[in-house]
Amino acid sequence: MMIRAESPAKINRTLFILGERDDGYHELLTLFERIELCDLMDFHVENGSGRRVKIEGPDWFPETQDNLIYKAAMLFMESAGIDLSVEVNVEKQIPSGAGLGGGSSNAATTLRVLNSLCENEPLSREELFGLGARLGADVPFFLLDHPWAVGSGIGTRLEPLDRIKPYWYLLVFPGFSVSTAWAYSNFKLTKQRNKTIFDRPGLISGEIWCNDLEFSVIQGFPEIGKIKEKLLACGARTALMSGSGSTVFGVFDSMRSAQEAQVCLSTDWMNTRISKTMTRSAVLQI
Repeated sequence: MMIRAESPAKINRTLFILGERDDGYHELLTLFERIELCDLMDFHVENGSGRRVKIEGPDWFPETQDNLIYKAAMLFMESAGIDLSVEVNVEKQIPSGAGLGGGSSNAATTLRVLNSLCENEPLSREELFGLGARLGADVPFFLLDHPWAVGSGIGTRLEPLDRIKPYWYLLVFPGFSVSTAWAYSNFKLTKQRNKTIFDRPGLISGEIWCNDLEFSVIQGFPEIGKIKEKLLACGARTALMSGSGSTVFGVFDSMRSAQEAQVCLSTDWMNTRISKTMTRSAVLQI
């Protein structure tokens, strides 16, 4: 059986780091948002006498066991107790290592598609979320049927939200990646934003634009700070690094204003994309 699926990106409107956990992870509070920038994934799935996963993508895209698609497919088959031959062709639009959740989204899409293609959907929604959390902290968000969610813990405890103002975004990828592990290991926990952290109405309104990882990442990668400054100079109402970086997004009220800013930036950074908040109806169609 063959099926094509969209695998959307995300941004973090808010990312607060609340402390370090005993397991080495950080306790955080974040507002996830899906956007319309998507990878396209073509699945060809057949019953097999063993478990086989083949991945095809761009030259730079890992096609081995290190790929989250491979890990998700194998974890699904092991959990469901079934043997499948799975071939996945990926048309990548989401930059890798960019703070946009491309790998996590691909993994979630793989779990969802394989479950839907198997007779009687062998794994429950809760079981899929459990597998997602094992694959990565951002994966469960992409299994939700909602454009937004507040994530807590390491990001896997999710509270879906549906009524937040949508925006247009100009995404700027500086041409290099930032390791998530590096970003968190270089983060210096401060108490500067305690009042904002516990402003729950402000958080769920979607109008707190803040990323606690930004300061330390900009110290290591000054180009990210320059992109923020240029986005603001080109008319963005605010600008923020997404996740652990390296993508920076400018926030706009209309596609036209985002397009004007894209022209404004074109002489400095060519790798730009315009996207917007994914609607609930679009999420449900994925």
